[in-house]
Amino acid sequence: CMVDVTPCVKSLRAASLIPEFFLSMDQNNRLILNDEYIICQPQKLSPNFYFLKFILGSPKRLIEKRCIESKWNTKLPTSFHMVVRNLKFKDGLQAIFFPRIGASKLTFRNNLTKKDVDRLGIDRDKLFAYIESIDRNEINRNRV
Repeated sequence: CMVDVTPCVKSLRAASLIPEFFLSMDQNNRLILNDEYIICQPQKLSPNFYFLKFILGSPKRLIEKRCIESKWNTKLPTSFHMVVRNLKFKDGLQAIFFPRIGASKLTFRNNLTKKDVDRLGIDRDKLFAYIESIDRNEINRNRV
């Protein structure tokens, strides 16, 4: 007896293209991971707010600090290293979304698949423990 596995293979291929990690900003200016976890909520019209608006519109390319400052007519007060850390991107979370960071240039990636993340060799248990701790802190901070 033979079974046609074509639908299963197509399903697996499609699943490998589904983003496992993606960032978006909601109407309250909260940066949300996977439509589930709150990463941060920068003040509207702050340098961090402009940084996030710019990078979310510019995935998979080299971003220069001067381009953000020019587009939004604002000054980012610190290096990209500090901006990214201040927005709670550390360790594995930083490696996923910001594979290259310099003082004034960085690369931002969004909509990463499981395969993309597996290549990085990140410990998922540690990563999700960190993400959940950020989410809890942000929810508690915004309850006031």
